[in-house]
Amino acid sequence: MGIRRCCRFILWTLFLAFFWGTVALAATPMYHGKSAEQWLDMLSQSDEDIRAQAFTELIQADQSGGEVLLAFLGSPNPNLRTIAVMGLNHMAPAYPASIPELAEASLDVNLNVRYWALSALKKYGNKAGSALPNIIRALETYQGKGPALDGPDRYYADARARAAEALGNIGSAAQAAIPALENALQDPSPMVRESAKRALELIRVPSQKAE
Repeated sequence: MGIRRCCRFILWTLFLAFFWGTVALAATPMYHGKSAEQWLDMLSQSDEDIRAQAFTELIQADQSGGEVLLAFLGSPNPNLRTIAVMGLNHMAPAYPASIPELAEASLDVNLNVRYWALSALKKYGNKAGSALPNIIRALETYQGKGPALDGPDRYYADARARAAEALGNIGSAAQAAIPALENALQDPSPMVRESAKRALELIRVPSQKAE
């Protein structure tokens, strides 16, 4: 889907945003010798090469970048939150300390943030069991039911499909998700229906490994 290749759009909107008025960093986490504030400054530079370099490094972060990404995840700016979850997804499953924040992000008002948070949770398998209630809620989120979310209509189905996949990878510990997954077998999206079917197979047959 197009949003997965939205690097230029994110970089441009980051440049236009007034970060210093909207981002509060309580601590000063460091990554590759730069503080979160310095990464933020790079993302807001007029030089596109500098912005692109910062973007690329952050979404391909290693574990030492976790604290910076978690700081950005608390931003009111959805583009910064997107960078954060993309980076945390890249680090998964090697950074389980991020699971609580990813669980919260799986219900973000921005559908792109949800998608990448759920993508990361999927990689943690049964370690993401604590996120089960939020992942179920993400699976049950439909356009027109509840507050409108930020993103094109088709992203609702993308997020639901990824939620179903994350539930399947939790495995037998996701028994509580079975009713929601059974309902998802009637989802208007074929992609969601297929993901729900696969998830039910994985949850009901614990010996079968998640892909």
